[in-house]
Amino acid sequence: MLYTTGALNQIYAMVAIGAFVIVAWQWMRTGSVDLNALTCPTMLLLLAFCSLYCAIGELTIQGILFYFVCPVLAFIVGWVSMEAGKKSPEETIKLSIYCIALGYAVHAFLNYTTTIGRVRWQLTDFFTHGITSATGSGCINTLILSLTIYFVVVE
Repeated sequence: MLYTTGALNQIYAMVAIGAFVIVAWQWMRTGSVDLNALTCPTMLLLLAFCSLYCAIGELTIQGILFYFVCPVLAFIVGWVSMEAGKKSPEETIKLSIYCIALGYAVHAFLNYTTTIGRVRWQLTDFFTHGITSATGSGCINTLILSLTIYFVVVE
């Protein structure tokens, strides 16, 4: 009932996971909580852009969550993951790209198995069972194919 009324949504889950990674995971890995990302010039630029975007376009609670809190949390979570990780940042980024490509490949494969026997403009999403755009499906497949060529040729 809370989800259908709009009181709970995916953004609150993203904020909770982000806060967990920033505080608890960093404390378990390093023994301290450091927010070094806040001193980065890129972070200051992100804060300025998000503030301006919320002030001009979406000055609502949902808009602030979508366009201010989530991008800032995503930046800090990425920074903390690089600092607190035991692997080198290059290996962590490579592993993240592999996981994203694998997830998109599985999603595209499931979408194609759902769409077999239908006309090509009725692409059905496997998870939501709704009609998806062919452009979005093409973007997912382009990402998979370009990363596959990168993995085979460069790596």
